Amino acid sequence: MVEFFIVSKCPLEGMYKTEKLAKQVSASYKDAVIKRFQAPEDIPEAHKYCDDNLITVNPNLWQSLKDRVKADEASGMKTADPAEEVGTDAGPVLPEQPAEAVVVGEAGDEKKPSALPVVRKNTVPAKQHRATQMQLPQWATTVIFTDGSVLPMPGGDDKERMVGGYAALLVFRSMNETEVMISGYKEYPREPAYMEMVAIYKALKRLNKYKTGGKIVLFSDCMEVVTAFNSKLTGWHECGYKLKNGGHVKYWKLWKKIWKVSHKLPLQVQWIKGHAKNGWNIRCDKTAKAEAKLRVG
Repeated sequence: MVEFFIVSKCPLEGMYKTEKLAKQVSASYKDAVIKRFQAPEDIPEAHKYCDDNLITVNPNLWQSLKDRVKADEASGMKTADPAEEVGTDAGPVLPEQPAEAVVVGEAGDEKKPSALPVVRKNTVPAKQHRATQMQLPQWATTVIFTDGSVLPMPGGDDKERMVGGYAALLVFRSMNETEVMISGYKEYPREPAYMEMVAIYKALKRLNKYKTGGKIVLFSDCMEVVTAFNSKLTGWHECGYKLKNGGHVKYWKLWKKIWKVSHKLPLQVQWIKGHAKNGWNIRCDKTAKAEAKLRVG
């Protein structure tokens, strides 16, 4: 039998070939759940489990499970490939890529009963701008990257004379990673965090016009905005965006708009390090700066 594992209730939800790898990716999340299945008999049950928990698994991974079963039957093996077992003599275990599809073919020489099935990895080249250290999370059907920028207007040292640009990149994994870029500018934005909020609002407002379904993850490199969204926004809304001293939360009108377009979405907002060779984040950064520079001249 071929074992596989489904990880749920954490940002790295998805299918993993080995229990060791499943535990490794979920170790940092105390609420994460690892469920064990066997192929091929448990595949329908695993499908239902993923649907019930809104876990998106690439169709190629389901096919690779069936191919692994066929490969084991053809070679007379009772477990998964030797290279995946821990503690065997097959050599060091290489790190796996959960989102990578594996295509298995049959051995061409029938006169050699000891020949193993031929395993060939998918070698389709990625687009150049996606040469990045980060992979899109397989559990999310829509991935959003946002960024904001602020530049001084010409004409003196007046700090109020500022112009800001924003950019949001929507990546729809369920539609062959179709991308939509949203960008624009605002005068007198005060600070980059405000423009980051504008980018988030514009992205979620546009997303509500699409029928995408599934889970959504939004990556921002502004820790201040990410922390406020995850730990304070709901409380601010319940309190009418007012503080103990009677004043309003900073940028409360924009926070109210963000809550309106986000509170019904299956959305996770996560921080990502800026300027860290992440292709999507870099594109947003350059677009936001360009929007501001075009108005400054």
